[in-house]
Amino acid sequence: MCYTGGGVSTTTSAALNKIVRILRAETDASKLKKMRTSFNNSFYRFSTTSDVESDRYTGSLSEGESKMLNLSVTKSLSKITLLVITLAIMLTIISCKNDNLVSPEEIIHLVRHDCGNGKWGFRDTTTGEIVVPCIYDYVNNFSEGLASVGIGSITNRKYGFVDKTGKEVVPCIYDYVNNFSEGLAYVRIGNSANGKYGFVDKTGKVVIPIIYDNVFWFSEGLAAVEIEEKCGFIDKTGKVVIPLIYDGAYPFREGLAYVRIGSIIDGGKYGFVDKTGKEVVPIIYDAVWNFREGFATVRLDDKWGLVDKTGKVVVPIIYDYVADLFREGLVIVGNGNSANRKYGFVDVKTGKEVVPIIYDAVFDFREGLARVRTGPQKWGFVDKTGKEVVPIIYDIVNDFREGLARVGIGYSGNRKYGFVDKTGKEAIPLMYFEASDFGQDFNGKARVWLRLENGTSRTFCINKQNVEVPCN
Repeated sequence: MCYTGGGVSTTTSAALNKIVRILRAETDASKLKKMRTSFNNSFYRFSTTSDVESDRYTGSLSEGESKMLNLSVTKSLSKITLLVITLAIMLTIISCKNDNLVSPEEIIHLVRHDCGNGKWGFRDTTTGEIVVPCIYDYVNNFSEGLASVGIGSITNRKYGFVDKTGKEVVPCIYDYVNNFSEGLAYVRIGNSANGKYGFVDKTGKVVIPIIYDNVFWFSEGLAAVEIEEKCGFIDKTGKVVIPLIYDGAYPFREGLAYVRIGSIIDGGKYGFVDKTGKEVVPIIYDAVWNFREGFATVRLDDKWGLVDKTGKVVVPIIYDYVADLFREGLVIVGNGNSANRKYGFVDVKTGKEVVPIIYDAVFDFREGLARVRTGPQKWGFVDKTGKEVVPIIYDIVNDFREGLARVGIGYSGNRKYGFVDKTGKEAIPLMYFEASDFGQDFNGKARVWLRLENGTSRTFCINKQNVEVPCN
């Protein structure tokens, strides 16, 4: 069902996170369980609820764009190949995305400090004082007021937690610990292949016995657990609230959790249960993504669509690609093989195609408009009716922010940037060799770079009338 290991995740690039999300429905960690021994503590937690909050790109690659992996290719790979790729990605990025990621305010003042000689502690950035002593061989960022720490070599390390005063509130006696989520953290005694998992609270008390073969973190009050390759859910008292009858179970989101019957290698099927254990979305799908804003992406017979929380199919399962995230009520869909796929948009509530599936690449909607590309490199914008409101003539475009979008024509050092409004009018001429978006750190202004006739350049800020103004 899941992986655990002797460490905690680092930040993953958006591209790799997207790959992980695609692979997650194809990869059954319980089937890979026997492979874990040789990796010992190298693995980090492999999340099936990975989020990507950055702008998302969907489309084929053109010659001047970076050669990112085309995510769609993974969907056509064999199941065995998917398992191998998943392992390679996990070893390469040694990373994951957990729902209980560190909040920004928790890392502003206390940061990990390399004390030399392989020892780590925490330093207060405001005073420079070492507040967590330099006695640990491993430290992780604070989450929910506590940070995981480890003592010993990587092959014989024991983990626990310290608070912000440096007090070791959970002793370093465990072979693995995960960040706290909803007040509890799961811990492991024993190795990753045969060890047992349970949960401790912030005083170090074992509140849920260490008896499980695998667990996920708590999400919406419940945690998925596994015993003898059967999965279900427990509450924070350790009571089983959804019986351990599934072959896979994953964290709740928006009141529902997806579960699996059967192995993915043998054609396992997915659906969703609510917190009472009721199967609200039938377990008939070959793959599913988590619910977001009331809808979930599902796959059946190599076609994709969307279902709502009653299990009703709201976007027909007829597409070769459906994004698992969407903005402003529209979802990206695509048809065709990965090399020649065309993209458009569907209204998630009506299932109607509102932007025709004719574009080589698209981005999500922002401020009512979406970037689209036709041909090798030309970009413009469409509205929610599919009308091309900004002509597809630009070599580069950014999303609209505060009513204007940065656009550029030309390549490399000869490119010129300006801004268009939502009618397609060039509100600020393409005269700058670089420009930031409006509102990007400059309080409603944009920073621009202008090349002068003598070959030098200057940078300054402009308002939306292209008048120079102070940046602060």
